Amino acid sequence: MNESNIDLKDLLIKKAFSLGFDAVNFAQAEELTPESQFFSQWLAQEMNGDMKWMERDQEIRFNPNALLSGTKTVIVLAKSYYNEYNHTEQTGKISRYAWGRDYHDVIKPKLKELGNYITEFRPENKFVVSIDSGRVFEKAWAIKAGLGWQGKQSLIINEELGTFFFIGIIYSTEEIQPDKMVEDKCGNCRKCIASCPTGAIKENRSIDAKLCLSYWLNEASRNGDIPDSIKALNNNWIYGCDICQDVCPFNKTAAKKAEPAFMPNKYGTNLKPEDILKMDEIEFKEKFAGSSIFRLKLKGLRNNC
Repeated sequence: MNESNIDLKDLLIKKAFSLGFDAVNFAQAEELTPESQFFSQWLAQEMNGDMKWMERDQEIRFNPNALLSGTKTVIVLAKSYYNEYNHTEQTGKISRYAWGRDYHDVIKPKLKELGNYITEFRPENKFVVSIDSGRVFEKAWAIKAGLGWQGKQSLIINEELGTFFFIGIIYSTEEIQPDKMVEDKCGNCRKCIASCPTGAIKENRSIDAKLCLSYWLNEASRNGDIPDSIKALNNNWIYGCDICQDVCPFNKTAAKKAEPAFMPNKYGTNLKPEDILKMDEIEFKEKFAGSSIFRLKLKGLRNNC
């Protein structure tokens, strides 16, 4: 590794923080063989529910060079959405990540700006960015880059940020010194597993989507009604679910540093089911355009009530 690469890494770290990211780590690009095998087993057990899109693009998902030929480095960035606010009521609760603007719209431009910043120093650099796009296995790269470890609830835990953060990825053809993986600090704690009302969290740190409240309230409800067995256990959530994160000890001490874009917006932290059931398409668009909830559509949100 030559000096110019080490200097570039330092410049990228400073630039990432100036763009508002809360952590930046680097991993050497390689094919994710064990992760691919585990994922295939998970799919074989049909734990993806109706998310059939997860069965596509397997080579691209686990081999960086299938998406960007010549990829040498995976840059992993974290952006916190944790803030000092809490739910104002115990009914109609919205997951924290959906309180503000759609995170794709906020983070993707920042990733592109950082990728272009590399190219300013290395004109031959090529890059691809991803923010929860389905074609990059973000959690595996977060682990390899040392951003955190995979908690028992399957989420990445960073000792400073907890779990309430978004993960952005940049594949780059530039070789940059990788960081070391970090120690798993979950120990004997099982609070996330014990707190899940539907038993969706499995002992092997995977999630059975068919039992997960977030799956039903974020994804599946747009295509049909939620099973009565799930509705009976939804603990007053109307969009998403944060139960396994709320009980995580690392979130009790996590830094609260969300930017304004992720603060509660005009619909706040809760929704009244009776208001949703009376809502028409015009009001739905006025209230939720630009948010993650908008992707669910009015029909899906009504199914959650």
